[in-house]
Amino acid sequence: MAPAEVGVPAGETGAQGGSVELVWSPSPRRVERRAVTIDGAVTARRVLEALQSDPMVAALGVSQWQPGCWGRRTGWDDELPPDARVELYRALTVDPKEARRQRFQAQGPVGRFRRRTLER
Repeated sequence: MAPAEVGVPAGETGAQGGSVELVWSPSPRRVERRAVTIDGAVTARRVLEALQSDPMVAALGVSQWQPGCWGRRTGWDDELPPDARVELYRALTVDPKEARRQRFQAQGPVGRFRRRTLER
């Protein structure tokens, strides 16, 4: 499947459904996966609806997640390839630059930034 076809508005690709995988990370370093077969057009919304019998999927609040397919963001109603891997992305809780700065400060003076005393 060509990357250009990921996330096409519904009704434009004519996908006939297929086996789809839903992947999300409810917390850091933890990944959940569920597989489902969808008949007809595959969209992120239809995948979630098909998996509502699973308590973990039913507990997902749609408003806090951004859907994607194979690492590319899509809309909830964009038509996806039949063999799609639907991914749900969490919002960032920490600014990546700020987290790096805090890690650097916590590790203390090491490496080339360490102050060295000159021996005489």
